[in-house]
Amino acid sequence: MKEKIKKIMIGYLPGFVLGVIIAISISVIAATYFPSNDVTYDNKESGLHSSNVKGAIDELYTECTKEPTAGD
Repeated sequence: MKEKIKKIMIGYLPGFVLGVIIAISISVIAATYFPSNDVTYDNKESGLHSSNVKGAIDELYTECTKEPTAGD
C-alpha cells in the first residue's frame, strides 16, 4: 500500500507544484498590470475627498505641490 501511494505522489507531485507556480505567476502578473482602483479607505480625518487609493495619492500630490500662501 505504501509503495502504491508513493508512486501516486511521485506521479502527481511535479504537476501539482508546477500548477501552483503557474497560478502564483498569473496572480502576480495580473496584480502588476491590472491594479485595482476599487480599494477604499477611511479618509474622514484627512480632509480629502477620494474614496480610492489612486485618487488619494493624486490629491495628496496636488496638495503637496501647491505654492504656500504668503505668510505661511
